[in-house]
Amino acid sequence: MREPTTAAAAAGPGPRDRRRGRRLGYALVACGLALLPWLVVLALPATATRWTAAWIGLDALEALALIGTGLLAVRASAHAAVAAGATAA
Repeated sequence: MREPTTAAAAAGPGPRDRRRGRRLGYALVACGLALLPWLVVLALPATATRWTAAWIGLDALEALALIGTGLLAVRASAHAAVAAGATAA
């Protein structure tokens, strides 16, 4: 493994990077919460089809993944990158 070449690289992310990660985390949480009303629209009888349960399940999992990834990013958790990869997949 290579050693960091500068003192800034050895210190880790700075406050500007942490603020950017926190803002991104809040944006992901907001996107996940914005999906929740859509689940209600999908469940309305006028829009019900035989695929309704599948779409509601998919969108619920997407909302859960976005909210979880956002919360991990806000907390600057080391697991945020793994959650982001799973959310993207």
